[in-house]
Amino acid sequence: MLGKLSLRNARRQAGAYRIYLLPVTISFALMNAFNLVMFSEDVMELHQMMNTSFSMCIILASLVVVLVLGWLVHYMSCFMLKRRSREFGTYMLLGIPGKRIARMFLIENVLMGGAALVFGILAGTLLYQAMVLIIMHIFGVDYRMTLFFSWEALALTCGYGVLIYLVSMLRLGRKIGKMRVVSLLYAERENEEKLPGSPVFGYALPAVA
Repeated sequence: MLGKLSLRNARRQAGAYRIYLLPVTISFALMNAFNLVMFSEDVMELHQMMNTSFSMCIILASLVVVLVLGWLVHYMSCFMLKRRSREFGTYMLLGIPGKRIARMFLIENVLMGGAALVFGILAGTLLYQAMVLIIMHIFGVDYRMTLFFSWEALALTCGYGVLIYLVSMLRLGRKIGKMRVVSLLYAERENEEKLPGSPVFGYALPAVA
């Protein structure tokens, strides 16, 4: 029942979740592309031509993408929580337990994350070809694009994705568990800028002397 409700809400919020899906998908694509480069047979053949610093740059770039993706997933999840805070507050007013609302929202995020991971892996496979082409051009090696698949790269990308979402969802679950009806209903207003003379809630604030 909860899974069906989460899936229905995810479909209904598809337009809003586009803001969530695009940057997360791009990050997964970059992660998968770097992982494919690390396990690429063509790149391994150039290992003797590469210096240690170049190889380390690829590994460090992959780790940076992982860290950025971890921050991005948590940030976008919090953004979507604030965007839908009134909806969740209304659920609480109707008597739905906070834990059930939290599980529903977390399931929605996992569904969106799974979709972003799938699209990111597909896009990363194409991005990998461009990255290898650039690397081969740097070393002056002729390269013809060929289909490449690596179970190791796939496992690493999926492993990172699961770990990132596990940490983010645990943090988000604790955050939702501490929220009350009032905080949910007014969460969207927390970061609204209240500039002097700007209209807020239908009237203009007086200018501060």
